[in-house]
Amino acid sequence: MKLFGKKIDKPSTEICVIPRDGKDYVFRAQAVLDFKEFDKLCKEPEMSIRKNVKTGEVSKVPSKDYDKQMDEYATNRMNYLIIKSLEATEGLTWDTIKMEDISTWGNYDKELKESGLSATEVNKIVSAVLIANSLDDTKYKEARERFLASQSKKA
Repeated sequence: MKLFGKKIDKPSTEICVIPRDGKDYVFRAQAVLDFKEFDKLCKEPEMSIRKNVKTGEVSKVPSKDYDKQMDEYATNRMNYLIIKSLEATEGLTWDTIKMEDISTWGNYDKELKESGLSATEVNKIVSAVLIANSLDDTKYKEARERFLASQSKKA
């Protein structure tokens, strides 16, 4: 796809700078465009399929653990998004996180805090990830205003 002959070739990025003792620690969050790796490692829970013997109707019915499984799935997806998005940060390495091991993904919070970051600073980094991976209202409004201003200059 092209828009006015130009390909949209770069994912959205957001920078989070943590100032500390005269030094800036820069975290770069980049939009995750593909969840194929996640989908291979973490399967979405499925509902049970039941068939009514009398009517022949087929319906999906959640198992008793379905809600718990969906919560776990959503947590894994968010953890993956954070870790994958922060891969754009130059020099960032994890001590306990292994991409092939889902059970380690949630360690990002602990590792960031153990590195000396406060809970507020960790929240700022996670916010940068969320901004890079979504179109927040502020960015949308700013872009719309720029577009409308450019149109009024043409008129």
